[in-house]
Amino acid sequence: MDTRYSNVRKMETSHLPPIKFYSLLELLGDLLSFIKMGHIKVSEICRFADYVNARKSHEHLLADAKEAENEIGGVILGSLDSAKEHRALTREEYIATGRSYVENKSDAGRQKRHDIYTEYERYRNWKRSNDQLDINDVVLELIIKLQVARQKGYNGEQAGGWIQMFHAVYLDEIQDFSYASIYLICSIAGWSTLHWVFAGDTAQMISPGCSFKFDGLKEVLLAVKPGIERQVKDVIKLTRNYRVTQDVLEFSNSILAVAKQSFPKDIRYLRPEVAMNDLGTRVRICKWNKALALAPKFSAKQALIYSSTSHQQETGRKMANWLPDHPFILTTLESKGLEFDDCVLAFDMDRHAWNMTAGNVAALRLLRELYVGITRAKRRVVLLCNNKRMKEFFLSLQGCSIEETDAHVALLEFDSETSKEEWLKKGRELFDDEQYKMAASCFKNAGNFGHFNWALGLHEETALRDAESAKQSYRRSAHAFFELGDHEHTLILLVKVKERPPWNSDDDHIYEYSIAALPDFFPRDQVIEFALLRNRWQEISADDVKGSLRFFIQHRGRAELQQIVASCPKDDLSELGVLAADYYFAQRDYFDATRLYLEQSHAYEQDFAKAEEATDHLIGGAKSQESLDEIAQLWTWSKGKRASESVSKDGNTFLLLRLYEDPLEVANRRSAEAMRKFGAAIIMSAFDRSNTPKEELHRFSQTSFAVEVEQALAARFSGNLIEVVRWYLNNNDKRNAEQFAAENMQQWSQAELLGIASVKLNPSGLVEAAASKGALIALVRVYLSDGAFNLQMATQASDRALTSVEKAGTVFEGLFPQVVEQIPARLLSEWEKRKNDNRVKRMIERKQPNPPGPRTRDC
Repeated sequence: MDTRYSNVRKMETSHLPPIKFYSLLELLGDLLSFIKMGHIKVSEICRFADYVNARKSHEHLLADAKEAENEIGGVILGSLDSAKEHRALTREEYIATGRSYVENKSDAGRQKRHDIYTEYERYRNWKRSNDQLDINDVVLELIIKLQVARQKGYNGEQAGGWIQMFHAVYLDEIQDFSYASIYLICSIAGWSTLHWVFAGDTAQMISPGCSFKFDGLKEVLLAVKPGIERQVKDVIKLTRNYRVTQDVLEFSNSILAVAKQSFPKDIRYLRPEVAMNDLGTRVRICKWNKALALAPKFSAKQALIYSSTSHQQETGRKMANWLPDHPFILTTLESKGLEFDDCVLAFDMDRHAWNMTAGNVAALRLLRELYVGITRAKRRVVLLCNNKRMKEFFLSLQGCSIEETDAHVALLEFDSETSKEEWLKKGRELFDDEQYKMAASCFKNAGNFGHFNWALGLHEETALRDAESAKQSYRRSAHAFFELGDHEHTLILLVKVKERPPWNSDDDHIYEYSIAALPDFFPRDQVIEFALLRNRWQEISADDVKGSLRFFIQHRGRAELQQIVASCPKDDLSELGVLAADYYFAQRDYFDATRLYLEQSHAYEQDFAKAEEATDHLIGGAKSQESLDEIAQLWTWSKGKRASESVSKDGNTFLLLRLYEDPLEVANRRSAEAMRKFGAAIIMSAFDRSNTPKEELHRFSQTSFAVEVEQALAARFSGNLIEVVRWYLNNNDKRNAEQFAAENMQQWSQAELLGIASVKLNPSGLVEAAASKGALIALVRVYLSDGAFNLQMATQASDRALTSVEKAGTVFEGLFPQVVEQIPARLLSEWEKRKNDNRVKRMIERKQPNPPGPRTRDC
């Protein structure tokens, strides 16, 4: 349809708007891709029939399978209420709802609803245990996601809380849509303009999982956009039929009349149609077994449409045996949307189905299927009858003419030859309409085995979901085209083969001959893919690797690829991303390897491990401040401020990254290891990057960062030098404390000098500084105090304090009465306090070999 409309737009001079044609599944697939949920493949979603077929033979359904499927898809999961609540109806909600084809006024009706809901719960549990979703689950998930997408940065047009993707919507066969899917579509299309058009026929509602009424459609539209009651138009009935003959139309109208009479609530808004054509043909009925005894030849414009209450597959096999190789042996569901000149209807129904009483769901389904089957025919209808009840039903219909006749007469017009050209033409029409199964049969009848296998493969892939069978069909198609010398179609089919590896070497020659005949048929990317699939590395150049890097990632370990990378000029290597990283790693250039792994890691998550390994090697070998610093920043760029959380906690990379993230943590736990592995320059860089106070460098080394720590402390304590000394001492660094004190000796006040002494520091120049400040006696006092007792320093200060030529020895002698008057009173007073201290006594004994006695001093 897209192609056809595009061609129409090219031919029309007036402006035609862009239109996108979708099946429901195609639309859901595109919406899933839009919300980044492309991992859900609509081609793989399950159906209720899959659950039914998967049951064990002894497990029986509590309700009719088709009725249960319609109620689950149309009400429990597909109702308007489920769409608005974003979930399935509860059992209580389902029992109470009025939007069901199962009545709930009687005990029997309510029990049936209970049984259907129990079957739904079993179906739901089966889906969960098999990790499956059905179309209703997908619709509800999309409703949730598309309503909240605007909260996650979508900048497009929004209306009513929904993203607006289309300005108008036209839904055909509306009776085959659930209310939930209509709610979803109308919310994202035409919401602002109210450009909504719907076309359908509730008499043709035979698709599984449907429970549609036009009254329900109005309710959905008002829920999508409240307040538009006046704009919602009534249902328009189309009553003129330009397609079928008068007799066929009268027959379908008679079926419709029975349906409306027996099921007035289920068949509404339908009016008898008037045919514009009358060819004078009659609807005929004949015996089933007599017809199957004949061997008619149906043409490309004739079809057999069948249905069965409980033996659908068996009936289909019987029909296929009757009309071998005829493409158009169809169930009523398969026939929807198609049309033929003539149709034979073979309905193998239970007798109960022909009982047209209110509440007989089987009868309602039969009437709908009949209506669909009849309206596929443009000229004539033949009915095959296999029981009395069926015959009585048809012959009792009012308002139409049905002729009972012999099978040979009834099928007289179903015995004609169809040329291969006609079959080929019909096959191409069906192929373009994506009716691949029927197209394959037409191509087979036409003897065109290239297109036959192509269409068969598409049917196997899309309908049967059998990828391997599809691949083999595509291979047979490619070989068939090659034998005809059709290189273009050969290559087209080989693309489909390529997409389903592994490659079969038996296909090499047809590819090589065809691409030689059409060297420019493929873009270079396609040629590269074929070369890789065929393991033809000699056909690949370094420019191919640079230009189509994504194709080579899965081949990174191949020696042939490594040789191509090694042949590249070094200036071009960076264009090869992780392939160049692998090359550098092999060359032990761990810096460039790490850099490239990290630069590409957003695309290839697995390369973080390689980046970590390369970083570990870089740390363990020769390194520079610049290289490790840059690597740490690259890690942060790739993984954020907590890059260390993405690597092994036992490796060197973790230690490096934690150093840059939190230097204090590393200082407290692994400072020596960090100094040994990284050195002072890297640790300093980590502090600069993290804005950690520089004085904390002291935790890593008391010597390597002495200047930086001293500068940081000076700035921190704003010139309060004694606080700097205390900080060093509090951090168990007496050496730097004394050195700092010595360097700043001339700046100390008297109180600060005494404070330095009081914390047991003995920096050089302290006594001289105390002398210049007139604080020697006070200094002696400090050094003789219990908290800072230091005889050596006390002696030095005392020596400096004495003004005579006699030194400290005289002071010690002065502890005895005969020399007390010669000792400066204040100094003597300080020593007097310690005269009984054994440490003082021992020192005096060492300094005075003879016992002290009366002595005189020179003045």
